[in-house]
Amino acid sequence: MKRIIILLITFMFLLTGCTAAKNDSGKIKIVAANFVCYDFARAVAGDKAEIKLLITPGSDMHSFEPTAKDIADIKNGDLFLYIGGESDTWADKILQSGDTEKNIKMIDCVTKIENEHGVDEHIWASPDNAVKMVNKVLEAVCKIDGENTDFYKKRAEDYIGGINAASDATKTVIQSAKKNTIVVADRFPLVYFTEFYGLRYEAAFGGCEHDTDPSLHTVTHLIDTVRNCGLTAVYRIELSNLSVADTVSTATGAEILELHSYQNVSLTDFNSGVTYIDIMKRNCEALRKGLN
Repeated sequence: MKRIIILLITFMFLLTGCTAAKNDSGKIKIVAANFVCYDFARAVAGDKAEIKLLITPGSDMHSFEPTAKDIADIKNGDLFLYIGGESDTWADKILQSGDTEKNIKMIDCVTKIENEHGVDEHIWASPDNAVKMVNKVLEAVCKIDGENTDFYKKRAEDYIGGINAASDATKTVIQSAKKNTIVVADRFPLVYFTEFYGLRYEAAFGGCEHDTDPSLHTVTHLIDTVRNCGLTAVYRIELSNLSVADTVSTATGAEILELHSYQNVSLTDFNSGVTYIDIMKRNCEALRKGLN
């Protein structure tokens, strides 16, 4: 049904000849499919670009469906950034083949990890992958606006420096911590994160399943892991309903802490300009507390 809706929207767009409003500001027009694409574009291009985030802050990126206006903005913009994973398969259906310089599929820029459901799309959770994504954005905007290459390079360099600094701080916390295991009583879009930092983990789900309750065996296993490892905290991801985390916390007395997956941010965070680096620092503090 989702595929049919997307095809109908695309057909209506082509039939009506809908076009995005002409940009008279002289700025690059960038459309970003999710928060990390938006943030990396903002970091590199600054005020020399008009950047649209397709996914509403506070919503679930896995259930997003583009509107006719979204499709028009993508087709009439200078650059479209998307992940290319399971949550935005709609993008490949509406994009014209061969236009790879204008449409950047981020998952092709990194080494992918597979889980029980196939390729895990949450590539940005690894700081190394984040750096590769920032550099890909830099390459794209410099091709579009070569006159401001030095401006873009300086901003990218500064932002990558911030990512690396936050990553080094996180490594220090993990290396000096008393524990090396985390329990995520929630969906688990953090496999690239744990792989990068060498963390052991147990999770309620193998990925970002929806409308699924964990089995009694799984919940019991999480509770036993918290107890056997002497953990004082259990993690949930952002925008969670907390149902599993509450159960594990009640059974063990462990504190519930947030480990942010960067998939999307709340409206409050978005309006206050929270960045990927800000979230990295939050996660660092959550690990400092939870691993000790």
